[in-house]
Amino acid sequence: MLRHRLLIAVSLLVCLGLAAGPARALDEIWNLEVIDSSGWGTHPSLSLPPANPAAWVTFQGVVLNRPQDMLNTATQWQMYVQALPTNPAPYNQGGIALYANKFYDPTGWPRYSNEWLPGDVVEVTGLLLFYNGKTNLNERHDGDNIFTVTLVEHGTLPAP
Repeated sequence: MLRHRLLIAVSLLVCLGLAAGPARALDEIWNLEVIDSSGWGTHPSLSLPPANPAAWVTFQGVVLNRPQDMLNTATQWQMYVQALPTNPAPYNQGGIALYANKFYDPTGWPRYSNEWLPGDVVEVTGLLLFYNGKTNLNERHDGDNIFTVTLVEHGTLPAP
C-alpha cells in the first residue's frame, strides 16, 4: 500500500514538474560516475532523499548483458548499461550497473524484466547509490523506490 502511495506521489510530482516547466535534459552516465579525490561519488542526487524529485536521474544507454546471465533473478537482478557511443566525447564513455535485491523487500518480486538483450537501447529512471567505490542505480534497498527501464530501440552492442 505504501509503495502504491509513493508511486502515485512521485508520478504526481513528476507530472506537475513537467507541466510547470520544460522537460529535464537526460543525465549523462559520465557525470553520474564522477568521484572526488578520495574516491567518493560526487553526483548531487546521491545525498537527496527519494521524495525530492531532483534525487531521480534519467539517462539512456546500451544494455550490455541479460540479467539472468549474471545473477539468479529469483533473488537478485542486475544489468549493465553503457553510455551511447553516439554521444559526443566524453559523454560516450562509462557505464553503470542497475541492481535490485529481493531480500530487502520480497513483495512484488520479480520487479524487473529479464527480456533485455545486449544491444538494446534503454531509458532508465531511478535513484543512485554509492557502493564500494562505484555509483550504481538501484532502489536504495527499499522496494518503494523502484526504477524504470524503457526500451527506446533494439540495437547492437557497441564496438569494444
